[in-house]
Amino acid sequence: MARPRKSEHASANAKLIDAFWACLEDHRLTDITISAITKSAELNRGTFYYHFRDIDDLTARAIEVEFNSQALLPGIFDLITGAPGSITAIELVQQRMQRLSLLIDRGGLDVPSTQIKRLVRQTWTAILCAEGESLKPETLFIIEYTTSGIIGLIANETMRASAQTSPDALNGFLARNSAFLLEQIGNAQGVPRSIILERIHATRRVSRLNAKR
Repeated sequence: MARPRKSEHASANAKLIDAFWACLEDHRLTDITISAITKSAELNRGTFYYHFRDIDDLTARAIEVEFNSQALLPGIFDLITGAPGSITAIELVQQRMQRLSLLIDRGGLDVPSTQIKRLVRQTWTAILCAEGESLKPETLFIIEYTTSGIIGLIANETMRASAQTSPDALNGFLARNSAFLLEQIGNAQGVPRSIILERIHATRRVSRLNAKR
């Protein structure tokens, strides 16, 4: 099979991802098939396998694209670190997480949770580590623990009426815990808190610029 041109490659990739979300509107995640996706995208199975290994691979890529297009990672990271002017968990769900909320409803929390944690770990690694270095085990434990809590908040707001939760209560809770988080991560990784904050602000700026492209 001839290699598609770059524009055709991007177009087919986007069509398959859009078809995945369209299928998710009417089916549980476990019921979605490659045939259903290719039919919705009006593409053949060969094109699917050119772009993705299987449904799981497509799902992971669809989540990553959604993160980038909706600036979800900066929003989640702002929640974790208690950045000034952070979006609340309620606003994050209502404004930026319609598709991921659908995925949680149709397939549970495990799949998006795994992707969120992976992307958050990558961001913390970029912030805390020099090239070739890795996060220390204690740092990974703290990040895992904190990220799981944020994901729980997001899932909670996804699965119930968000009006039940006070944005001020959430903001206050996250602000109180963010200082403790930064102190614990700094101690575990051996990086001063002031340096962590500088790097966080720089990373947030880059992430938001990338999301606008």
